Amino acid sequence: TKWPGNLVPGGNVIIVDEVDDTRTTLQYCVEQVIQQHNPGKIGVALVHNKEKPKRGVLPENVEYFAGANVPDHWNCYPWDSEAYERTIDQHEALAKLCDVKEDDKEKNDS
Repeated sequence: TKWPGNLVPGGNVIIVDEVDDTRTTLQYCVEQVIQQHNPGKIGVALVHNKEKPKRGVLPENVEYFAGANVPDHWNCYPWDSEAYERTIDQHEALAKLCDVKEDDKEKNDS
């Protein structure tokens, strides 16, 4: 198998994903890149990190960047809209409604 990592042995590699949920997928990806390509440095960049205990573990030398820490709820991303039989515009409208409901819930909880 020819992975893009074949182009950068000893170089820098960054793995990009939308969410760090259980961390098992990230752990697997990092382990595979390290074993197969021996990068000089490796990093992980995510849109969201779910605030919950993780089952997977990343090596200490892996740089970790998350755009935001989020509660442990199901995230439905715009690029998934087709799987839910919605257009991106429909998806965004629904997401705004969910934000309003979450804001109302937080107000009622306080």
